[in-house]
Amino acid sequence: MDTIVDEIKGASPQAEDGHIDIANEIGEALARVNLSAYESRILWVIWRKTYGWHKRMDQISITQFEKFTGLKRRHVHRTLSKLIERKIVTRIGNSRIITYGFQKDYIKWRDVTKRGNDAGISRLSGHTQKRIVTRIGNRSLPKGVPTKETNKRNYIGRSQKKETDPRVREFLNHWTEIFLRETGQPYVFSYGKEGKLVKELLKVHPLQTIRDATGQFFRDEQCKRRGLTIGILRQEVNRLLTLKGLDPLEQARREIYGK
Repeated sequence: MDTIVDEIKGASPQAEDGHIDIANEIGEALARVNLSAYESRILWVIWRKTYGWHKRMDQISITQFEKFTGLKRRHVHRTLSKLIERKIVTRIGNSRIITYGFQKDYIKWRDVTKRGNDAGISRLSGHTQKRIVTRIGNRSLPKGVPTKETNKRNYIGRSQKKETDPRVREFLNHWTEIFLRETGQPYVFSYGKEGKLVKELLKVHPLQTIRDATGQFFRDEQCKRRGLTIGILRQEVNRLLTLKGLDPLEQARREIYGK
């Protein structure tokens, strides 16, 4: 009788036992992209090993991919190469230590033809983009391919932009060093997004105060459970400083900043 009941009951996954968070915008982008069956299976392994543990990158061996997907090793290698070529998956490292991650900036995704030629089109809109071709010898390059002239224009444009607060870069360098030391993994981030978060912190706290809070952040169990990201640090910084004890000036800053 117990066996029959168990068969009727079936699996009962619970979100509180662990879950994968994927933004709705990513889901909508994926719905408009053609993925092979093998590509989908590889992506789910990467999501499970990264987002499932609140990480952006993780060391995943080919053996692990084989175990999770049931695919043969040659199929895993070929599918990973295709996803990396399409800019859907990122890979960092050498042949000994390799980390994989999901490229959530779907504007960078590419469709690649069977011949291996880059179509240069994300096709997220459902429409084919017009291509203006520059001919070099017998080769035709899409307009989006960087050339000496476009690189020169981009460099001039960047050089005219306002310089970023040097404290932001200093803190990000400090953060990546601690993250690598504490987790053994490189911290992959968007400078624009994380830089903005650090700027917001610097409006309220001195750089040294944030650096001190960062050390406490990586030791705090609540922060570890929530995820070791700069976004979580920004949310937890006041609680961490409270644990360390605040001087009156820091307490005033805390009241202005928030909870």
